[in-house]
Amino acid sequence: MEANVLAQQQQQEHHQQQQEHLQQKQPVLQPQASSTTAQSAPPPRPAVAKDAIALADRDRVRLINTNPARTAMIRQVIQQNWKQGIHLEKPIGETGHDFKLKGIPWHCVADDAVTARRLVLAMIRAMAQMGWVMMASVDIVTMGCNADTMYFELETRKIMDPTLPMEPAEMFAMTFDTLVGAIRLIDASPIVIELIKQAILAKWSKGIKSINTFVEATQFTLNGSIPHPSSKREIEFKLVLLQILANLNPQGFKLYGSVDVQSNNGADMWVFRRIGPGWS
Repeated sequence: MEANVLAQQQQQEHHQQQQEHLQQKQPVLQPQASSTTAQSAPPPRPAVAKDAIALADRDRVRLINTNPARTAMIRQVIQQNWKQGIHLEKPIGETGHDFKLKGIPWHCVADDAVTARRLVLAMIRAMAQMGWVMMASVDIVTMGCNADTMYFELETRKIMDPTLPMEPAEMFAMTFDTLVGAIRLIDASPIVIELIKQAILAKWSKGIKSINTFVEATQFTLNGSIPHPSSKREIEFKLVLLQILANLNPQGFKLYGSVDVQSNNGADMWVFRRIGPGWS
């Protein structure tokens, strides 16, 4: 009897040891991500169309990844804003188009320099009217005479509804003439002109020499020249620019882009746009 009891105890101990051994070998499972977490990931954005306008050589407007509607729109903008007109045009491949303008808009001075910048502003505005937002403006060509290439992408709301009408894009441009020490405003409203005048008077200690109209642009001629980067007055002039940005912000204007229009290393043109549904 005692032998049977002892045998049962030994069997129970052996069974318990086997269970403990199996538990030690069992891998520990990590908790799985819940279905709620997986479902909360944002859906992928729709593919966004891209476009570019190059200010090529000294006299060309080159459209990249365009279509007939945008080509026709840019042609009309050129005809309306460049009085010398188009010398010739031709398609480039399947999605490119090249306009060769009369004159040398990207390598000119005086009156034509203002007109050329007004043309670029008009192209940027026309693209915005069709739902195209400028992403950047850069020059990656190190050879030859080239100004910037402007890169655009189509607004998401325009992708979702191609028939959606676009609201007017309110823009103006600010240019710098270092030869005469002037700041010029193209297509600026009276309130914008006044705000920029206040910024100059607040931060430029030498003041304003004159305010006049130059080729339908408002020109502020400063007392003293626009300083070069190595000048001691460089910081003061950049404080003027910062004050201009600060004055315009409450009116809803922000810096939209900076475009090098001149192929001979002239100062960039600043483009301002009022914040709206299409851009903020």
